[in-house]
Amino acid sequence: THAPAKKTDEIKEDEKIVAKVTDKEKIDLLYNEAQTALQAGRPGEAKRIYLSVLAVKPDHVEALNNLGVIAIQEGNSRGALFYFKKILEIQKTYPKAYNNIGLLMMGEGDKGLAEEYFRKAIAMEPDSIEPYINLSALLRSGGRSEEASRLLEIPIQKKVRNPALFLSYAIIQDTMGKTEDAVRYYRQYLSTVRSSEASKEVIERLRFLEENRNPERR
Repeated sequence: THAPAKKTDEIKEDEKIVAKVTDKEKIDLLYNEAQTALQAGRPGEAKRIYLSVLAVKPDHVEALNNLGVIAIQEGNSRGALFYFKKILEIQKTYPKAYNNIGLLMMGEGDKGLAEEYFRKAIAMEPDSIEPYINLSALLRSGGRSEEASRLLEIPIQKKVRNPALFLSYAIIQDTMGKTEDAVRYYRQYLSTVRSSEASKEVIERLRFLEENRNPERR
C-alpha cells in the first residue's frame, strides 16, 4: 500500500519546519564560531560573526549581549547601551543586560540608576555572582561598606567559592577595620587562584595585616 499523497498545504508546512531546523543549525554554528573567536582574543572577528547571527535571527539575545560587551571594550558606551536595551525590548527578564547596563551607568557616574539595575539583575538571577560584586563595589564607593558587607554575605553563606567574591569581601572587611575577617578572606582568595594570578598587592597587604594584628605576640 502507498502512503496517501500529502496536500500542498502540508508540504509547505513541512518545508517551513525544515527551513527552521536548518536556520537553527546555521545560527548555532555561527554563534559557536563567534564564541571561539572571542575566547581566542579576536573580538573584531567575533563581532562580524555575531552580526551574521543577527542577520538570520535578529532577536538572538546572547549575540546582542556579546556585541554589547565588545562595544564596552571598544569604549563605545552608546553602542553598548543600544544592544543591551534592544535585549530588554525582546526579553525583559534577561539578567545579564541589567547587570551590563548597571556597569555602564556606574561608569557614567549615575550611581542611583546603576544600583537599580544591579538589584534587578540579582533579583532575576540570585545565583549569579557578578551583579553582587558590582553592586558591592558601588555601595563601598559611596561609603556604604556595612551594606556592601551584608550583600556579599548572601553568596558567602551559600558556600560559593569565587575568587572575586572573596577578594571583594576581604577589601570591605579591611576598609571597616575588621582585620581577622580581612585576613581570613584574603587567604580564601589566594587559595582559589593560581599563584601566578595572585595580586602582589594582596599578598603584601595580607602579610602586613598578619604582622600587625597581634604585635604583643611578636
